[in-house]
Amino acid sequence: MKVSELIIGTVQSLLPTQGADGAFPAGHNGPYYDDELPLRNTAHSLMLLLKAHELSGETVYRDAALKALGYITDPERRPMSATFWIRRNPRKDFSNGLIGQAWVIEALAYAAQQLDDERLLALAEEVFLLHPFDETLGRWQVVNVDGSYDPVDMTFNHQLWFAAAGGFLRDSSEVRAQVDCFMGRLDVNLFTYENGLVMHALGGGQQHRIPLKRRLKQLVKSQLLERGRPAWQDPVINKAIGYHAFNTYAFGLLHETLGAHDFWHSETCRKMLDFPLTDLYRDGLEYFAPDPAHSRARTLPFNRFGYPYNPPGLEMAYTAQCFRAHYGDQAGHLVRDWLARQVERTFDKATGLMNRQTDDPATLSVRMYEAVRLDDYDF
Repeated sequence: MKVSELIIGTVQSLLPTQGADGAFPAGHNGPYYDDELPLRNTAHSLMLLLKAHELSGETVYRDAALKALGYITDPERRPMSATFWIRRNPRKDFSNGLIGQAWVIEALAYAAQQLDDERLLALAEEVFLLHPFDETLGRWQVVNVDGSYDPVDMTFNHQLWFAAAGGFLRDSSEVRAQVDCFMGRLDVNLFTYENGLVMHALGGGQQHRIPLKRRLKQLVKSQLLERGRPAWQDPVINKAIGYHAFNTYAFGLLHETLGAHDFWHSETCRKMLDFPLTDLYRDGLEYFAPDPAHSRARTLPFNRFGYPYNPPGLEMAYTAQCFRAHYGDQAGHLVRDWLARQVERTFDKATGLMNRQTDDPATLSVRMYEAVRLDDYDF
């Protein structure tokens, strides 16, 4: 199977699910079970449709993409002329922090390039710049759907993906300056465990305040608990493993849009890119760790933040492609191996979609969009 075949096949299976208004079915944010509106999945689907049109030239895909774009850009998606309305969970913000906005901005920027429509870039830039930016720490605040401000988004991958989305708006000097500042303050925002695994919390949460010797002891202790329980059975480690490739994918986007930067030559970057080569990472993706906070989630055979949601097979394939210089001769093998892993675990031949063994079939299906930037590998 080739990547192009996977994308076109996915789009053919998705087309019948598109509504008359151009929207695609909403999911529930994977294992988090947030009541989502169709906007997020429609943004992902837009990118798939445009890529399918690029690959095949079939107008049916372009027509469907324009319908999806009409839904996304309808003023109702920003009912108070502020941020996009992503979810309806009354216990959380309706904008889904920075990450919800990043996904829509990403789709708008991709569509602007594919359709040669500068108005889409202007809309993306407008929403991006609504978010207050701390130039001292290189962090963005959350903006609610009504335009009010929430504190800084304290999830690292949210900040990272928002920066990556801003990287697509590099013609805006203001956006570019903020993204450059974010990259320059990774020293206070990005923290990893000793093995290179990215910590989930912005700035490592409290971890970066713990002396190195004590952190090492904690890691060893976690490996010895409960008669030799592996580190990936720790819920915090397990979640970080599920999101690791989601982080490296976003760093790949920044690597493509920013070009030269000292971070790409840093020890932190080297260890972060090497971590997916370890048994700890591969085994951690296969392990289901119960989480009381997600009591409604189904029992799955894999790390619920990995293959059933993020998905690491596509993300590691893109990581290996972007960082070929780092992975050397094994880069091509890594791309094909990770693609095969994702398809084997979650692709359903009966439906033609990546919707098997997941909490959220609607969302995982359209996260195939992460493959649109891959070369046409035969795996």
